[in-house]
Amino acid sequence: MPEETKGDLKAEQPDSGKQPEPPTKPAPPSKDTAETEKNAENLSPEQFIKHPLQNSWVMWFFKNDKTKAYVDNQVPITNFHTVEDFWSLWNNIQLASSLNTGWDYMLFKEGVTPRWEDDNNVNGGRWLITLNRNSRQNGELDAWWLELVLCLIGEGFDDFSDEVTGAVVNIRPKQDKISIWTRDWQNGEAAKAIGRVIKDRLKLNRMQINYQSHRDVANKTGSSARSLYVLRVWFPKGNESLAGPLGNHEALFGSVSRSPERLTLLIRPPS
Repeated sequence: MPEETKGDLKAEQPDSGKQPEPPTKPAPPSKDTAETEKNAENLSPEQFIKHPLQNSWVMWFFKNDKTKAYVDNQVPITNFHTVEDFWSLWNNIQLASSLNTGWDYMLFKEGVTPRWEDDNNVNGGRWLITLNRNSRQNGELDAWWLELVLCLIGEGFDDFSDEVTGAVVNIRPKQDKISIWTRDWQNGEAAKAIGRVIKDRLKLNRMQINYQSHRDVANKTGSSARSLYVLRVWFPKGNESLAGPLGNHEALFGSVSRSPERLTLLIRPPS
């Protein structure tokens, strides 16, 4: 008999008369599960949704491995585009003060590499903050780095946030550095406004910060590049006690050299 006939006969054979067993009744939800579901029902839709950032960002890491090319030492850690993803990253990486000498963290907008040659940086510059090594021990380095990172991802530079491409923290033997990178060193209005925000957010009442073009840094002949802008606090003699946040000061602009590119921002307390 052909196989298909056998199959047909088997299909037509009556069953044994045994009634099928009823499906098993699902177990009632546990108290914990019921409570969780009840709480979930009471949550607003906003509590299920992550909070998006205006831009996506990439955190990079640089390890000074002499056996590798510079670009090969720059490694992207991860990208993020929500507030929650940022804190997930931040809480699972080392603090800047814990990095070895010669190592860096770099935070840049997605699509921008932390290099001068990048199309978004080639005509740009940086505000540079230098810190002594005590800043690692007293928490200042980590606090300032976090504050500036939050300023970046929170678009804290207002109308000039689009001019900012990223930030870098360098751990070095003598002085650590934090820098904010901008797209166009010739955009003096943006550079000065960004410098003011940095000074205000970090409350750098007595510290001078400098703005340099990447071009000048790349072509420097000495230990440091020339500064296009300098932001510092100036106190009239006898009024040093008036130091306070930048927001309580009046900014004065004046030429300090024959070069039209160099300008000092003098911050004078109100009289």
